Amino acid sequence: MRTAVLTVMCICFSLPLPCAAETIAVDASGAGDYKTIQAGIIAANDGDTVVVADGTYTGAANRNIVFLGKAIAVTSENGPANCIIDCLGASRGFLIDNSEGPDSIIKGFTIMNGLASYGGGIYCAGSSPTIINCVLIGNEALVGGGVSCRNSASPMLKSCIIAGNVCTGIGAGGIDSINAGPAIVNCTIADNSRLANAGGIRLAENSNAIVTNCILWGDSPDEVFVESGSTVSVTYSDVQGFWPGEGNIAADPCFTGWSGVFGKDYRLRGDSPCVDAGDPNYIPEPDETDVYGNSRVIGGIVEIGAYELHPVIEVSAADFVFSTSGLDGENPPGQQLVIRNAGGETLNWHIEHDCDWLTVEPDSGSSDGQPNEVTLSVDTSGLVRGAHECSITILDPNAENSPQIVHVQLLHGPILELSDNFFGFEGSNPPEHFLTIRNAGGGILNWRIDYDCNWLTVEPDSGSSTGEPDEIILSMDMSLLPPTPPIYNCSLTVLDPYAGNSPQLIQVEWVVLRGCFPSTPEYARQYADWIAYGMPDCWCNSQAIVGRPPTRLGDYQCDGDADSRNEGVITKYRVSLIDIIYIIDNWKKKMGDPTLSPCADVDHKAEGVIAKYRVGLNDLNIVIANWKKKDRALPGDCPRPE
Repeated sequence: MRTAVLTVMCICFSLPLPCAAETIAVDASGAGDYKTIQAGIIAANDGDTVVVADGTYTGAANRNIVFLGKAIAVTSENGPANCIIDCLGASRGFLIDNSEGPDSIIKGFTIMNGLASYGGGIYCAGSSPTIINCVLIGNEALVGGGVSCRNSASPMLKSCIIAGNVCTGIGAGGIDSINAGPAIVNCTIADNSRLANAGGIRLAENSNAIVTNCILWGDSPDEVFVESGSTVSVTYSDVQGFWPGEGNIAADPCFTGWSGVFGKDYRLRGDSPCVDAGDPNYIPEPDETDVYGNSRVIGGIVEIGAYELHPVIEVSAADFVFSTSGLDGENPPGQQLVIRNAGGETLNWHIEHDCDWLTVEPDSGSSDGQPNEVTLSVDTSGLVRGAHECSITILDPNAENSPQIVHVQLLHGPILELSDNFFGFEGSNPPEHFLTIRNAGGGILNWRIDYDCNWLTVEPDSGSSTGEPDEIILSMDMSLLPPTPPIYNCSLTVLDPYAGNSPQLIQVEWVVLRGCFPSTPEYARQYADWIAYGMPDCWCNSQAIVGRPPTRLGDYQCDGDADSRNEGVITKYRVSLIDIIYIIDNWKKKMGDPTLSPCADVDHKAEGVIAKYRVGLNDLNIVIANWKKKDRALPGDCPRPE
């Protein structure tokens, strides 16, 4: 958002006071002051800074961007790897042609897929901007695939990568200068191409260029091409094929390879001849960085190219685990952490942590590539059982990847690990479920399971583990269920007094009914139980009538088959006289009546405005409507909701 850097009131007196410099936020997501880079520039005044958030910026207001003659800085928030201007072949990235000077700054962008007549990435005409920490890659133009400078333009290009750009007409694939004077410092100009003349840099029509601390490599057909009347000073640079000048070399720069943020990785290997080979008198500006955001200079002498070689922290492992049986003062053997410099220069590392039980020896050192061994040891004296975590931080402020974090875990004694802490069963005869218990700590886990549900069987209910899983079978016994509502709950307690996280609880839920329940004579006569179980029709089998043997479940109870029996010796009617008698026996009985049988309530509804009879005229009408019907003639649409 816009924030004042200096609070100054702009009041018009005989001598006007300058306005406060502002920071203007650009964010494509809409979180900033503006969504496009051009909109942010339009809103800016001299001295302001336009900060562009991470993201890929496309569209008309994010290409062919103009400064409008303003002395402002347009900078990415987190460098070119995170802020990309993708021109999508529609135009160039920036057009600087309104007499801008060195205080017009472009910093920290990747500009790609530009396409223009002049300057596929950036075109400077009659202007002298400062271009810092930018990557121009994959752009194309008739003149100057990466950058084109014309009409007395004198831009400063510093710590930039200009690579893989193409010139399809005259000029250079990388940087083209016509009657201009670019200064090119600590840049990597590589893999640019043109059909003839220079692939890297071309100077024409009285151009005068200064090139220092730069790599020019892999450009085709030439690295540098100077036409008559133009001059170039190249010093402390690595130029393929060589170019005369103080401190120049012509050796393979040893780029790290084809896996970088910008396509090809133009960082230097530790054995690169460009390391510590730049101008020995080069003095970096305060907080100066290379194109990758690393501080410069490291090691006393600047590197040649856009990348400053830094130490890189390499560790043998990112995780260490210690385990004990849980006895106080029992200390496991120490373990070795190896730290090595996988980059350049010297890695001067130190370790920070705040864990009383962990000792790190030594906690500092240096590496020029050789491994440094560090011993990690633990002391469990007075330490509670269980899992303990610690993070150690390895730092070198000059290392490219500092800090690095190594995690240390101490498993002091056994630790209970369960496959699940909830098991749900459904139905009257649910399948077995399986629980596994494992020791996720040290020593031996001697576990047992306590519970007090007689309808639940746990087999086995005790065991031991040194890390392997123990399997336990959970099964249900419906014959031991009490006549209560259909959801039963039980808690299992898994214990080992020596385990750091003992006890652990497991919840078991058994939803007995989703439709049926095998009734018994005493259950069948309890209407409240039937209601509690959701009025299942199959509750009402022939056991509802004491003394009769069970036949089949009452699939047709709500069709009037109150006794859940076939009647007649031959015809086998489902609904007939006995069902009417059953209705009459329960006529106008209310729910609180202990003699009320749920099987007579065939409509599953209460009747009467006040009395709320469970058995009445509606039930009788259903029986009459289905009088002497057989199974296949009945609707069979049970159950019927309340």
